[in-house]
Amino acid sequence: MMQENYYDLLQVSQDADLATLKSAIKRRGDAIKLGFATLSNAERRKEYDTDLAQSIANTDHYLLLAISQDADFNMIKQAAQNQINMLKDALRIFSDAKARQTYDEELNTRQEEIDLSPDTELEALLAENTSNDDNDTVNPYAAPESDLEAGVKNEGYQPFKLFSFKGRVGRVRYINYSMVISFLGQILTFALGFLVATFETSIPSDMTEMINMGVMGIGALFTAVLSLMLTMQRLHDFNRSGWYFVVIIILTGLLGAGYFMYSEEFKAIIEIEMEMALAIIYLPIIIFTLMLWLMPGTKGENNYGLPTPPNRAIEIIAVVLLFLLIVAAIVLAMYLPAYLDMAGFSAGMQN
Repeated sequence: MMQENYYDLLQVSQDADLATLKSAIKRRGDAIKLGFATLSNAERRKEYDTDLAQSIANTDHYLLLAISQDADFNMIKQAAQNQINMLKDALRIFSDAKARQTYDEELNTRQEEIDLSPDTELEALLAENTSNDDNDTVNPYAAPESDLEAGVKNEGYQPFKLFSFKGRVGRVRYINYSMVISFLGQILTFALGFLVATFETSIPSDMTEMINMGVMGIGALFTAVLSLMLTMQRLHDFNRSGWYFVVIIILTGLLGAGYFMYSEEFKAIIEIEMEMALAIIYLPIIIFTLMLWLMPGTKGENNYGLPTPPNRAIEIIAVVLLFLLIVAAIVLAMYLPAYLDMAGFSAGMQN
């Protein structure tokens, strides 16, 4: 018995090599697993159905699994298992040269029979379409694209959205936009401060300090909210919940608050300088930041959607320049004081 046309199912050409076929099988298998994980969980399915209704879902899992939107758990499980079984059969056939040759011969024979079979209804439909639009060329014997095939057209990318808690962002864009957000926050604070200074004479003196604190607070809030959005998307990129960032900030804040509230007691107990204590307190933030900067994202689609488009050359160049600037700053911080001391010593000797 002839199996499914696995080339069409995997959306590859019939002369594709084994590596391409295995990649397509894995990609579709990952999509099926993601669809099952989403639809078999009541909360995730409810959220997904809302996104699907609003046309913001990246993949139609119902089309992929060939089930209706009101399918129950057993139907979802059975559909996913059927899809996985087909992929296992495809892998078995394509991994064996003789089995693939036999499969291709049967597939070609079946296609020839389909091409030679007359179909008056389709011919009439072709004639009707041709008379309606001479520019449209219709093949009456071309197999229509199935819902399953449409469901696996999940290759590609999702657009990057800065002002969003959803989606993904890669390492390069994360670093670049982190710098941009910090810069914009400083500009906003400066602009508001300049505005306050312009009208300083008309502001009561007892309110000046409060207004200045408010201006700094607005700039800090702007930076914090955008940084939170960006960091959550970066965590999504390697398939982690964005709330990890919030937990780390809270823990670090509690440690910092504890140190400053009981600094004398802490110093007496641990007997270390303030700089060292602060370094220990903020060590989780440092490690977390390095992870965000260096950890690669998930290849292909994950629980938070497709990856963002490949980085542009200008974005990569900007990150390289930033790292060079950081290295230069570290080197200067290490050697410049010693150089200045030596220069001062030499000048004193000459005098």
